[in-house]
Amino acid sequence: MRYLTLLAAGVMILTLCGTAGATLVSVGDPVEGGSWRQRFQEDGVGLFNHMQAKITSADKWETPGFRNPSVTGWTSTNNDTILVMNGPAVNVMQFDFYWKDPSPVTFVFQAWGLRNNVETLLEEATATNNPGYWLITGTSSGWQYQQPIPEPLTLLVVGSAVAGIGAYIRKRRLALA
Repeated sequence: MRYLTLLAAGVMILTLCGTAGATLVSVGDPVEGGSWRQRFQEDGVGLFNHMQAKITSADKWETPGFRNPSVTGWTSTNNDTILVMNGPAVNVMQFDFYWKDPSPVTFVFQAWGLRNNVETLLEEATATNNPGYWLITGTSSGWQYQQPIPEPLTLLVVGSAVAGIGAYIRKRRLALA
């Protein structure tokens, strides 16, 4: 029973240490100029070095869809619906997203960073531009353009729990024999 209690405690600790309360905010109003653009700011997740955005509405990203980062060294690649941005690790950055259609655009945004030398999802949000304002909410869409690798601590906790349960079962079988 003690081993199951330790397993439950380990799972609870991992759950509580999840994604930090981060903020993706719009800066100013959308601007039209052949296509649409909006300035955003990402902060509140600690250091991040990778972002990605996937349009989920009928809109399409401009090429390039990511421009004017406030930190030098950031680059991007994109197709019509997926935008991937990489650069040096930063705490705060402003940037512009460009898209083609003036209708309300909706996209899933993710910020990634290194935690214990493992690329980890730090924030996920859904952003929709409604007439006059942006609605940005935290989400868990399950969309992953990049597969994160489990942290070593997670593997250690799960491995210890499995070993503990195995030792408990073996001890019990030996006591019954």
